Amino acid sequence: MGKIVTIANNKGGVAKTTTVLALAQAWSDKGLQILAVDLDSQGNLTSLLSPIESDKHPRTIREALVERKDLPIEVINENLHLVPASLSLSNIENEITQFYRESVLKKLLDGVKDNYDIIILDCPPALGLLTFSALIASQALVMPVMADSLSYAGMTMVAELASRVTEYNPELKLKGVVVTKFKSDKISNFYLKTIREQTGPAFVETVVHEATKIKQATAMKENIYTFDPTGRATQDYLQVADILEDRILG
Repeated sequence: MGKIVTIANNKGGVAKTTTVLALAQAWSDKGLQILAVDLDSQGNLTSLLSPIESDKHPRTIREALVERKDLPIEVINENLHLVPASLSLSNIENEITQFYRESVLKKLLDGVKDNYDIIILDCPPALGLLTFSALIASQALVMPVMADSLSYAGMTMVAELASRVTEYNPELKLKGVVVTKFKSDKISNFYLKTIREQTGPAFVETVVHEATKIKQATAMKENIYTFDPTGRATQDYLQVADILEDRILG
């Protein structure tokens, strides 16, 4: 039975989608069966993975949630599949008004999780219905965070929400806190130390360093592991992927 993993931070710009993409590609390259689910109406993950323009998908996660059936699964390669999103998802909180609406995503994912080793959920930078639904559905939470005050605050807000969600989903565990876009200086080192102390065993000691090549690969929709295979940030992500794989599947 596959594991469902939420990737979330209430602060945007922390390389959340980049981290989802890097993890999904690293795991699928190792032969794991991965389903990446785009829950962000910006559709960045969809744009990066799919050759189809985000507004041209006949069905997206939005239709599946509203209709409560049939996740639209797109095959990216043999080991990596995608549930796309588009801007139409931005109004989802007003479109799903039924009781227990937070459980709709869980039921959809439970219907396919036996087909995958890991289902990875790319959440919006907000603590609304979609992030709450993702946490309800998941066994694992991973929080990317930059070593600065705003990212740290956003991470703390997600952690507080997750602690409340465990009342409804006791399977949910914090499996990783990943520092991204790291560049050593006095302030960054202070927050790195703070994040390590506050998150304890969930902290991933391998930090992902800031790298122009990551931005270039994203802009060109290239796999970072083939675009810059020996780059520092690429190697950081490979190590992070190995650590999180062991924590999630071990």
